[in-house]
Amino acid sequence: MFQLMLQRNGCVARTSIISSVRSFTSGAVRCNDILPSSPKMKTQAWTSGPSDDMDITKKVMGMARKVQEKSLPPIIVEKLLLSLFGNSTTYNPFDFSMTKKVMEENLERKNRNPQAKYKGGKNDVFKKAGIDPRDLYLMPEILSKFLSPTGQILPREVTGCTDQNQKKLGIAIKRARVAGLLSYTGRHGRFMPKRLM
Repeated sequence: MFQLMLQRNGCVARTSIISSVRSFTSGAVRCNDILPSSPKMKTQAWTSGPSDDMDITKKVMGMARKVQEKSLPPIIVEKLLLSLFGNSTTYNPFDFSMTKKVMEENLERKNRNPQAKYKGGKNDVFKKAGIDPRDLYLMPEILSKFLSPTGQILPREVTGCTDQNQKKLGIAIKRARVAGLLSYTGRHGRFMPKRLM
């Protein structure tokens, strides 16, 4: 025989299951609270009104917002990989292949005008100052401004030099390294991080 006692709002209920007879009995044993009268049960406290529905709606919306905030961002496909076709146009399966994308990229690369990007040397520091970069090999502090923290020579996109001055800058940096004035693996000591002791 299995007995279970439940207590709700001061009421104790006894439930028993007898396995041999296979019957289920339940009954209230003791209840301290008196049930309210029917007029009292009709008040807002006893009926589920629109406020309860609004609370549930707010909870669901809040949970949906949390899920949306925690979810992954949408997948962004590069415009290069999207092919736009107009209405009633025909296409070839080759149009969707990566080979076509590579061919278009190579064609675009050939049609680029690198001189237009650097504006004829308007951003070139050496051209503005009228200095030959090869003469700076004895000044490693100045040359370090054109090096990455790992000692690599920065590209033209970063330095803003013309193609001739970029080549001369590379020659000056290599000369300074051979002379032992500049490190192969980093910048000048002035640009290195300091230790706090």
